[in-house]
Amino acid sequence: MPANRDAAGKSCRRLTRQYMRGKSTTSTAVMTLRSRSRPQPGLDFASGFESDMGPSASLNAAWRNVFWSMEYRHFDEIELPNRTPTDPNPAHALDFRRFSSEMVRQFQRLQVDILHQHSPWAIDHP
Repeated sequence: MPANRDAAGKSCRRLTRQYMRGKSTTSTAVMTLRSRSRPQPGLDFASGFESDMGPSASLNAAWRNVFWSMEYRHFDEIELPNRTPTDPNPAHALDFRRFSSEMVRQFQRLQVDILHQHSPWAIDHP
């Protein structure tokens, strides 16, 4: 997701500079940034498993794919769990939720870090 993250960072910097010229408050800038730029989790979901798990057999074992008759030969076969015609494998769905949560955390951290660089005010973010 580096290209998407870079584009979001560029947009965030541009909007932050615009709002820090006295046209608005920091909270308005943050709300605008959140509404105009969104992470796209589907881009990196499958690619992260290859580096974390090694061969696809490790993923098949971790997700118990034999039981679900969903064995993967290659990581590029993995799609988002919301694209299945029936209920997704629970382990697949859980890993997607974890991945999505981490992407949102990184995306918000990027925005907060940029706001810290350009803002004279304290920015409170969990």
